[in-house]
Amino acid sequence: RAWDDVRIDDLPEDRVWLLFECASRRLGCSNLGIRAGRRLSVADLGPLGTSLRHSLTLYQCLQRYIGTVNRYSSHARFWLRRENNQLWFCRQGIDVISQGRDQVEQFTVILMIRIVQLSMHENWMPCTVCIQADSDAAFRDSPIFNDTKIQTGHTATQIAIPAYPGLTIIPPATDSELASQIRRRFASATTTFVCADIDATASQMNISRRTLQRKLAAHQLDW
Repeated sequence: RAWDDVRIDDLPEDRVWLLFECASRRLGCSNLGIRAGRRLSVADLGPLGTSLRHSLTLYQCLQRYIGTVNRYSSHARFWLRRENNQLWFCRQGIDVISQGRDQVEQFTVILMIRIVQLSMHENWMPCTVCIQADSDAAFRDSPIFNDTKIQTGHTATQIAIPAYPGLTIIPPATDSELASQIRRRFASATTTFVCADIDATASQMNISRRTLQRKLAAHQLDW
């Protein structure tokens, strides 16, 4: 009950990390962060989750998350980077905090995946995950990472994002670009993204069917 009176922006991050560490040791669970993360949905993030789920593009969704978290954390930060044809969703932890670091990294990896899944599908997993931890044992003990390559000892946590046209890092689309964006989705010939059904397309764009129809109608277009 004492937590009810705690403002999240007044909560020291090192205490949150320590809580993860103590719980992991007490339960003898090396992948507690992964297990906790899997119980989370983006909707559990409150107003931030609502904002993310109503983003028009994955780029917009990621930028909203990055901007919000970077404002509330004095050290940890998130960003996007491109390497050749690969996109990476990256996170840098707090170097001065050591206790609970691995558990928080596990939890954060799952959260990052959950955010990308908003634009993909609920079972999507990155082909590669780079972690700061020296061991990948906790990830190997989690079946959801069976088909994911885990790289250890990196300076930042990173998950690979498929470089589909719809995910290219470009300025987020305005309403006037909506029709072009839809045409690009069809032209990409990628079944993960492209579907001729209006409901599926609206879902992929994280908007409702009625919102998609209304935006199209505003430009004298229909499905």
